Amino acid sequence: MILVLNFLISCRPKSMALRPGTYRVGREEGNDIILSEFTVSRKHCLIFFKRGKWWVKDLKSKNGVYLDGKRVKGSAELKNGSRLYMGSFPAEVRIYSPRDYLEEGITPLPVRVTLWEDTVSLSASGILEKTVRENLLKLMENLDRMPGFELENQLKEVLSMAGVEGFGVVMHSGGEAVELLSIDAPALVSVYSEAPPEEEFQKELGDRILTNIPLKDSAFFLLTSTPPAPWLLSILKLVVRFLVLMQRQNLLVASGERAQESLTAEDSFFKAPIVFNSSQIKEVLEQVKKIAPLEGNVLIEGESGVGKEIIARLIHLWSPRHTGKFVPVSVPAIPETLAESELFGVRKGAVTGVMGRKGNFEEAHRGTIFLDEIGEIPYFLQAKLLRAVETGEIPKIGESMPVKVDVRVISATNRDLERLVEEGKFRRDLYFRLAEFKIYIPPLRERKEDIIPLAEAYARLFARLMVKPYVGISEEAKEALLSHSWPGNIRELKNEMKRAVIKMGDDGILTKDCFTLRAQGPVGGELERMERETILRVLERTNWNKTRAAQILGITRPGLISKMKRLGIEENKKGRTS
Repeated sequence: MILVLNFLISCRPKSMALRPGTYRVGREEGNDIILSEFTVSRKHCLIFFKRGKWWVKDLKSKNGVYLDGKRVKGSAELKNGSRLYMGSFPAEVRIYSPRDYLEEGITPLPVRVTLWEDTVSLSASGILEKTVRENLLKLMENLDRMPGFELENQLKEVLSMAGVEGFGVVMHSGGEAVELLSIDAPALVSVYSEAPPEEEFQKELGDRILTNIPLKDSAFFLLTSTPPAPWLLSILKLVVRFLVLMQRQNLLVASGERAQESLTAEDSFFKAPIVFNSSQIKEVLEQVKKIAPLEGNVLIEGESGVGKEIIARLIHLWSPRHTGKFVPVSVPAIPETLAESELFGVRKGAVTGVMGRKGNFEEAHRGTIFLDEIGEIPYFLQAKLLRAVETGEIPKIGESMPVKVDVRVISATNRDLERLVEEGKFRRDLYFRLAEFKIYIPPLRERKEDIIPLAEAYARLFARLMVKPYVGISEEAKEALLSHSWPGNIRELKNEMKRAVIKMGDDGILTKDCFTLRAQGPVGGELERMERETILRVLERTNWNKTRAAQILGITRPGLISKMKRLGIEENKKGRTS
């Protein structure tokens, strides 16, 4: 088995590949791998292959060896996807079969790993601070749409780089500490047995130090071997503030308060940015629960902005692949000339001046790849995509043999793929491979029960972020929200609520004047009447052939059926009337 270490800081070389053997890592000459940085001991650790597995052994180094956030005592197995920390050198572990790795890719030894010029002047703590800060700030950018499992995994990885062995966040409620997040942390009872969370304190727990930092309406604590650095506490305060806001707005739980009434207790531990109150979304989640544990590929249909990626993430998180990567790919955003290399990767040296790199499918190995707007994929690539989906073999550019990957494919589209198949713009065999399971997400205008809960959730969120008081939405404003057709769906609603909160007065009430909604012709019952008449007219014209009627209306067949249910259109088998 070939071991590849991809370093996560600016250094040269950026990665190395090792064939089975024993390798000593340290700062001094004579080691097989020389890490030129004073946080690395002269003889730091051993990396070796034994009994069909790769291992790392700490050689009593001063700053230790950490694997997936835990200090290595003795030896520990290196697994595909693990994070290995040797001094200030964090590295991602990748393990390949010898037949999948070219001989010329093996790193000649001994090898010296040195920092790039822009980091040489930084001290070890400066390098660490810069890396941790960048990763935590990047994490914050995605907090409002990141599922809970992924958040905890990424947060654990980043904090372990700073020597944090346990981390927890609590909220104050009725004088008690309510746990929101716990990563390798002791029970709250033992943490706060001697001091309340409202007070800042440090105390020893065995050979570790517990540091508690109180905030206005919450607190966070961390376990470290030494007192945490001030810069770490400073950035964590900002992260926790945003995390608490997300939790309060129910954007990191399986549903909002109203939705909890319609879900079982079993559902509630699943975390995802979903707020709903409609039976349609409940049905979608029931489908997801059934589909997620299976290995079939999934096609998600629905208009832009309805939350197709959120549902895709749920399928991944509720599946056996949740420990692997979820790799989202926006198909229309990839230039046609680069599409093949983006999806399948390029071998180093295959093209002059181009560095080798993994494609999206390799990144998603043992996980899930999400192909958003799959209807936009160039026709010339569809045959190669079909082979990748059918056989798990990808045609990496420059490789003489295909590369094997284990990937589940989830696709999404706002177009009618069946119609594209009939028009010869999408391969029929590829369509059937991608659509082993299908999920349809109705647009927001067809599930009006979700509009106000979503609006209120976003209003509370943006009011908190803007430090503004929020009381509620006036009845007149609610009527305006319900009357709007929301062509941009949830994405449009989110942006509208952000603008409204900016204009909201000091009384904390969102009035109709706060919104920029424009009149869109007939609303309410009149709009539904016109929509019903149009659908009936097309159905009669096609002799109630729903597939053909959907094509004429420019929607998917599931979309048409959903509209028929909402508008009370039923086919009378005797006279074909409704």
